[in-house]
Amino acid sequence: KLPTVMSRVPVSDRPPFLALMLVALLPAACGGLEHEAEQPQQAFGETKGTDSSTPGPDAVPAAPTSEKTIAELIVDCERHINAWQFARANADTQRELEQLKVLEEAFARYVANEMDLVREAALIGENRARGVASTALGFSGDPSVLPILLNNLGDPDVGVVANTLFGLGMLAAPETPGGSLQDAIQRPDASLEIVQNGVFAAARVAQARSKDEVRGQRADGLDEVLLSLLERPEIGIRAQAASGLGYAKAESGIPALTDLLVGDSESAVRMAAAFALGEIGDSISGNVLVSALDDPTPGVAGAARGALAKIFGRDLGPDPKAWEPLLRD
Repeated sequence: KLPTVMSRVPVSDRPPFLALMLVALLPAACGGLEHEAEQPQQAFGETKGTDSSTPGPDAVPAAPTSEKTIAELIVDCERHINAWQFARANADTQRELEQLKVLEEAFARYVANEMDLVREAALIGENRARGVASTALGFSGDPSVLPILLNNLGDPDVGVVANTLFGLGMLAAPETPGGSLQDAIQRPDASLEIVQNGVFAAARVAQARSKDEVRGQRADGLDEVLLSLLERPEIGIRAQAASGLGYAKAESGIPALTDLLVGDSESAVRMAAAFALGEIGDSISGNVLVSALDDPTPGVAGAARGALAKIFGRDLGPDPKAWEPLLRD
């Protein structure tokens, strides 16, 4: 089974590469509140623990200096990924976030130096090698690896598929077809790890598309993927799907997001729904967002305020009555 690693992720404006699992970036109005968040699931390494065997940043191997076998490559990649996962689980301060970025850049350079062998491992290696190499290709940031990752989404091994989705999320290529993600998530034998990494990938792709001024969003099934996951029992999946719909500016998601903001029992999901409604930017959401200013969780109220400010172009504060004239106009 793929291990889960928990971390505490401050709700704040972070660089795009840190928009990992669960609630994506929320407005600054949310302040410094925190919520529990999962990382993408992986089919290698160990769950973060407290014993001395837990890999830390020092476990990252040096850049390659000689030719490697696939087996040696996979061991190195696993060490990189485990070091990244350890750092990600403990990245709370600005310094730690910067160190995490250094790890990502170091791994990207490593993969670039061994790119031919990583591609070979992803295509013809045994199951473990294909999965690890697929994740490594995602860390490379090289959009030319997208066809290999899309090919591996159809792999018969569910572990390979889960790790490929992890890689697609790290790659965050706007060209990633939503339909391919949907097919992987909805395959009959899909594991929970496939669904978790699938929503991570879908939300990251939606975020990347939101920054793509040339091509922007497109109708290719990505919205449907995210919408289909809003009713999952897992908190993190619902929250990440909601955030992704916001990045996708999916107007079709407004009714479901409204329902989440009003009725979901989990504050992380309500925060994500408020954020998403603000990103979509339709004034029809004004009433429910004003009501959410009275949410008992300050982070939800802050997200609603940030969303209202984005929709109406001004910040009228935390008092719902101050916003009523705008709603009547």
